[in-house]
Amino acid sequence: DPLDGTYNFTLGTPNFTVSIGLLNKDEIIAGVVYQPILDRIYRAEIGKGAFMNDTKLAVSTVSDITAATVAYTCSYQTPAEYANNLFRNLDEKDVKRVLDDWSVAFDFCMLASGKIEAFVNNECELYDFAAGKLIATEAGALVTDFHGGKLKNDKDRIFFTSNGSALHKTILDLLP
Repeated sequence: DPLDGTYNFTLGTPNFTVSIGLLNKDEIIAGVVYQPILDRIYRAEIGKGAFMNDTKLAVSTVSDITAATVAYTCSYQTPAEYANNLFRNLDEKDVKRVLDDWSVAFDFCMLASGKIEAFVNNECELYDFAAGKLIATEAGALVTDFHGGKLKNDKDRIFFTSNGSALHKTILDLLP
């Protein structure tokens, strides 16, 4: 399923992408995300950086949660209570904004572009996050499990990604 945000597309919501990630065993080695409405191509190869069209990407340096935008996504099977608790925790810390827009690959591209500061991925499918995750990490994003530890491999479906600032620990402490 190379279309990320399929339901958005069927509704006519212009937030969807074509997302293709290439894996070698358990490692994401290349990724391309095309946002047709904005005519932007995001791409990355492991160890070679991330780009939007021909512009090199870098994550933001925002470290204050009150100035941070955090995106969230989950699988259809994830209990709604998890998101409700997370959103409440973020709201209590006065996070600037929370996005829950069901376009995983584009959320990662926004992180890689420095437009948002963090992204919580709670069991979303590999085909939706693979390309975007590599693009974000190649732009300088930090990826950990929900406890701040190293992931087993790139296929892990539960992880937290941020710009790598002090914000990472702040948000990890708010995860339910």
